[in-house]
Parts: sequence; C-alpha cells; structure tokens
Amino acid sequence: MSHRDCDPPPTVENALQQLVSKLRRTFAGAGATDLLVTRPGGYCLAEPEEAVDALRFEHLVRAARAATSAGDDTGGVRLAREALGLWSGEALGGATLEGESAGVRTKLAELRDAVTDDRVDGELRLGRHAALVPELEAMVAATPLREHRWEQLVVALYRCGRQSDALGAYRQARDTLAEELGVEPGPELRRLERAVLAHDAALAPPVRSPSTTAPAGQIRRARTACLGREAEIEKLGSLLGRPGLVTLVGPGGIGKTRLALEVADRLPTGACWVELAPVRGGGVPVYICV
Repeated sequence: MSHRDCDPPPTVENALQQLVSKLRRTFAGAGATDLLVTRPGGYCLAEPEEAVDALRFEHLVRAARAATSAGDDTGGVRLAREALGLWSGEALGGATLEGESAGVRTKLAELRDAVTDDRVDGELRLGRHAALVPELEAMVAATPLREHRWEQLVVALYRCGRQSDALGAYRQARDTLAEELGVEPGPELRRLERAVLAHDAALAPPVRSPSTTAPAGQIRRARTACLGREAEIEKLGSLLGRPGLVTLVGPGGIGKTRLALEVADRLPTGACWVELAPVRGGGVPVYICV
C-alpha cells in the first residue's frame, strides 16, 4: 500500500468544517455561543475547570487529602464524599478511548478506589464504624481482592463488639486470596487477626475530643472554595428569603452538606447549626437560619 493510499479523502476538511458548524449551532441554541474555539491544529471547548467533572473530582480529592493531612478528618471525609458524588458510572462512559486516552480512564478509576479507601479510613477515625459495616460488606463483595477493604471491615466489626464476625471476615479474606491469587493475606491483615484475638486496645473505637467539633450552633467554616455551584447557591438564597422550610435531598455524597455550608456562610442574617448525629447515628446536619 502506498503513502497516497493512506491519505484522507479530499473531502475530509469540508466534512469536518460542516460538523464543527453544526456543533456551533447546537451550542448557540443552548446559549453558549463562545464555547467552541479555534486553536492551532484544531478546536477545543473553552470550559472553565469547575465545569469538567474529572477536573473537579481531582481538585476535591486534593482538597480532601490536604484536610486529612492537617488533622481535619471531618473536612477530609466531607470533601471525599463530595468528590465521589460526582460519579454516576464508568469514567468517561460512552467514549471510545485508545492509547494514552484510555489511560485517563484507568487513572480516574484508580483514584476513585483510592479516595474511597481514604474516606472509609477517615470515617473509622471519626468513630462511624457501625454505619460503615453494611457498606464495607458490599464493598468487599464487589472488590474481594482489595485487602485494605477487608482490613477496614475487620476493624469496623470488632469495634461494634462483633469479634467472632471480625474473625470470620478475616478467614473469608484469607480463603478468597488463596483461591483467586494463590497467596496468603498481607502482614497488615495478619496483624489485625492477632490484634482481634488479643483484644488489642489499639483496636478500640477512637475517643472524640470535644475540642474537635464546633461549639453547639456554630457553623463549620469550609476550608476550600465551592466550585461550580453558583446557580444552586443563588436559588437557595432566594428560597430562604421566603417563609417556610427549605430541605436539600439527594443521594449520599453529592455535596448537600457542602452546598448548605456555603449558603449558610453567605447569609447576612447568620445561621445556626444543629447536628443530628448523636441521636440518629447518620451524621445528618440540619441548618436553621435565623
């Protein structure tokens, strides 16, 4: 085959320009006239970073890890949940990717798994082991070769007073690793088994210091900017100006708490925070505006 046979057909440039024109008209119909811009060698979408879920996800992950490194587990968990709430399926779902582009999908999926582990570790440090058990049981069923999740489940079960179940989880992990990979559990998982058998005090639930939580009624100030939520913030601000109760609902992790904190922080009249975690065990916040 000659080089000439590999050249694109002479009509390809016109066909591309027609598709670009159609795309511009589509964007214009949605009110985004300047979204598609010409660059040397091609075209690009002039979207701000906060409009791209993948970039927002990475930004939130960095913020979550920074908060955790600074000793703020509550903030780290909240930001990790907000990051994970951006996911609704496979990374870049529906796109056909090859070569380096396919690596982007893999990188995002691996980061999602890592920040999920970070979030659970943070919640265990916050003493939320009871609420984590059902979730961790589902997680080890879905990803049975991730040893760290077995470790998290063993710790959560033991802290709930379920020593026998914690040992059962260890045995299940050991058998799964042997059958699937032909290996023994890693040193950390084996250490956990010994600690459970010995009722090691290091496995006891953490004791939360009163100084780690905000005083009653005080709004917890966010450490990071609330990106890409201006429309929701404006809408909530207008609703709060009317008589009645405003409630944010939606699946866990989509950023309800973060949004409510931002709105409360901007209220000229101030707001009061009421934490329901001590009475319901779910860590559900309520914001009462005054």
